[in-house]
Amino acid sequence: MFYIVALSTATIAIHLNYLFLQDPEYLNKVQMKRHLNIMEGVAAAPYQYRILSELIVEAGLIFCKKLLKFKFESIYVFIFLRSIYVYISLILIYYYYHLLGLSKSYIIVGIGFVISAMSWAFYNSDLSLNIYLDLIFYTLSMIFIISRYDYLIIITSLLGVLNRETALLIPFLFLIVRLKERGVTSVFSFNFITLLPIFSSILSFMLVRYIYGERSMATPGGVNQGFDLFFYNLTQPKSWVYLLLFLNVVPILIIIKSQKYKSMPTTLRVTSQVMLPIWMVVHVFFGVVAETRLFLVPFSIVLVPIAMLSIQKDN
Repeated sequence: MFYIVALSTATIAIHLNYLFLQDPEYLNKVQMKRHLNIMEGVAAAPYQYRILSELIVEAGLIFCKKLLKFKFESIYVFIFLRSIYVYISLILIYYYYHLLGLSKSYIIVGIGFVISAMSWAFYNSDLSLNIYLDLIFYTLSMIFIISRYDYLIIITSLLGVLNRETALLIPFLFLIVRLKERGVTSVFSFNFITLLPIFSSILSFMLVRYIYGERSMATPGGVNQGFDLFFYNLTQPKSWVYLLLFLNVVPILIIIKSQKYKSMPTTLRVTSQVMLPIWMVVHVFFGVVAETRLFLVPFSIVLVPIAMLSIQKDN
């Protein structure tokens, strides 16, 4: 536990140092301004629809400033929540890796890779609270899927979409894993809970867009989304440099031990087959690849455990 807290604290400190070196007022100018725009309902898409993390910040501000009468800069609430999200996500990842069958030593190495990735995940980024909350929702969902707490997927699906649209994939991962395990007929006759997460996430997705209405889309890196952004990502050296630093040696380990892939747990194998291609295509065409925080979820949920399990099976 000390190992997790110490190293995750270091990643947060590195990120804050990066932001303050860039501009001492960066968080107030960018993070706080975006928060206020979202709370006032005037932010661009997709930021306006990522409301959950901002509501948590607002609740923290109200609790500390109005109820407890604390006097401090509002940005410290963001820093505090970012720290809490990192700690929670790493603790959940520890338990998730344990459920996949990793021994303690390999769990620690795996978490080391995740922490290293976090240290390379802040290019062109504020504190990105919704990213780390997204990681929490995904890790919780994987724990629930493995532990067969199917009804709890409804909660992570619904809340996850209010935090970030990428969580739309959670209920489909759940359904496809169960399809693989049980077969089509048994899944649909098994329980309505199997399909309810999809309905709840789609309802959540549509409801927040109905409330705030249609918004102009923010252009990542000032480049139009679609093929323009695809070619931008492909031709920018920083895309490849930051991505390689972020991924570390994890892909190499997977390739070297590729013969072990078929022996992976069903949940992990199915998740990798569904998540990786969808995530990569969406973010290559609609995100900036150099902003490697966008890949933190599949890296932590899929790539690292596959690499660690592949090595462990040889020992």
